[in-house]
Amino acid sequence: MGMHALLILSCLGLSAYAARAADTILIFTKTAAFREDNIAPTRLALKKHFESKGIIVDTSENAGLFNDTALARYRAVVFLKTSGDVLDSAQQKAFEKYFRSGGGMLGIHSALDTEFDWPFFGKLIGGAWFKGLGGNSETRHSILVQDTADLSAKSLPRTWVRTDEIYNFKANPRDAKDPVAHILVTVDESTYPGGTPGKDHPMSWYIAYQGGRSWVTAMGHTTGSYQDPLFLGHLWGGLQYVLGRTATAVHPEALRMGASAEGRARNRMWSLSGRWSGPWSPALGSGTPLNRLPGKAAGPEP
Repeated sequence: MGMHALLILSCLGLSAYAARAADTILIFTKTAAFREDNIAPTRLALKKHFESKGIIVDTSENAGLFNDTALARYRAVVFLKTSGDVLDSAQQKAFEKYFRSGGGMLGIHSALDTEFDWPFFGKLIGGAWFKGLGGNSETRHSILVQDTADLSAKSLPRTWVRTDEIYNFKANPRDAKDPVAHILVTVDESTYPGGTPGKDHPMSWYIAYQGGRSWVTAMGHTTGSYQDPLFLGHLWGGLQYVLGRTATAVHPEALRMGASAEGRARNRMWSLSGRWSGPWSPALGSGTPLNRLPGKAAGPEP
């Protein structure tokens, strides 16, 4: 591909970037098991924060929105403090189709206490379903930043002391293989009682899977978390990944092209627009940073 074509692709990407002000997301807060008593104020605070960034936000507890027509309106779905079996089989299939077509999911706190019998959802959270609590509902602890370059973590203190509820998991997302979870922050279990599995206890991570993107945090129980600029910034960075706005969100077509110039241009355009209209297929893979793709031009993303 010549430089002229690359310039056109870049300009198209910038045009799509300018149009992103109309990005619309759904914050979904249905519960079918334990219901936290602060869902309303945390939902409102998160809605206001994302709206202040130019995002259009719908909120609902209506699982009927999980159909092809309704989901097509949204760039991402936020599972905020959901619990239990919130979707029926038809709604689950609609969400799977949406996700594989390039949709995104942001999972916050008891999203990890949701849909234990839905294998696809388990893939999106790295298998890290809720197992129990370490400490109590307001435990002081230290969060350790593992990826200092990621948009959702680079502005955090390297050791972030906070008060929140801490989940133990049925499985460590670090051990997830298909797909792999990229760990962003962990919790220092020496700073509170009752933590498992030990030294390596992830608290936020992201996953690229079958054409879509998920970003998950076990944090976010307390109302105060949603008044904390650091935590809100962490979630905003996560939403950027889910919307495909970051360099780590890879265009599925780029996987076929490797790290060639055309592959890089296509991925850059997709990272700006966040849109992918093609269907996912196993040949596309689950998403790999461009500097890990095969090809003669492999190297750091420019």
